[in-house]
Amino acid sequence: MYSLGSSEEILGRALKDYANRDDVVVCTKVHGIMRTGPNGQGLSRKAIMTEIDHSPTGKQWVFCVSAWLLSAAALLAASAPATGAGLALVLAVDVSASVTADSYLLQRDGIARAFENPRLINAISGVPGSIEALVLEWSDPDRIVVTVGWTRVADADSAAAFAAALRATKRSSEGSTAIGPALLAAAVAFDHAPEPAPRRIIDISGDGMANFGLPPSVARDRIVAAGISINGLAILTEQPWLEAYYRSNVIGGPGAFVVAVRNFRSFADAMLRKLVQEIAGAGPADAQMQ
Repeated sequence: MYSLGSSEEILGRALKDYANRDDVVVCTKVHGIMRTGPNGQGLSRKAIMTEIDHSPTGKQWVFCVSAWLLSAAALLAASAPATGAGLALVLAVDVSASVTADSYLLQRDGIARAFENPRLINAISGVPGSIEALVLEWSDPDRIVVTVGWTRVADADSAAAFAAALRATKRSSEGSTAIGPALLAAAVAFDHAPEPAPRRIIDISGDGMANFGLPPSVARDRIVAAGISINGLAILTEQPWLEAYYRSNVIGGPGAFVVAVRNFRSFADAMLRKLVQEIAGAGPADAQMQ
């Protein structure tokens, strides 16, 4: 490389962000005088080939790099699309008729509070590529609505923006408890994610058994066969047996689990714990009732 140091700095940043350093041989200028003339101090082709011959990588590509070329490459890299998220997460929120107005706010604000919590932000920071998150509300099959679209959450600022977007939404409907169609709609949402993610999770919360539409177990089996996991948060205000129902009929996939809460006032703490657990890729050991 021939420059006053800018080439080395730019290449260093590029290697750090986009390459495996062990796969690259870097040949830069030398200060010893090799011959007279304007290019008398520099790196000869013989020296470059010697370095490659002694490289353990076996790579045979030789690049002659100048400062302006590396600057152009850096600009192109900065404008390139971001890499895909390590996890895509759909938060499916029950807004059926059994959910009162106050209980709806406890759900919505509980999710927002979770994304503002340092514990969750720390868990997200440990996911390579961060996460993509989406919120949909469900009741009747024809009244399932995405309230917050796919949003990249990588740090405290983006998590706060996601929480603010969620708090700005209004309840979309009140209807029956169609868990099966809600699960299918959540699965379809992954088809519209900005980039495919290696992990896809549906996080569904609700306070009752399905009473309309495709049975949730049928939807669950189709979704799990597609490589998507389903975790549940069962709210036991109306049906104390709902946790067992979710285990048998709703959740599925590797490491799937249910968190049960006795009422909506426990929702926020349970949601935080549940999100930290699934984003960190933990197993079901901590899934307990509060």
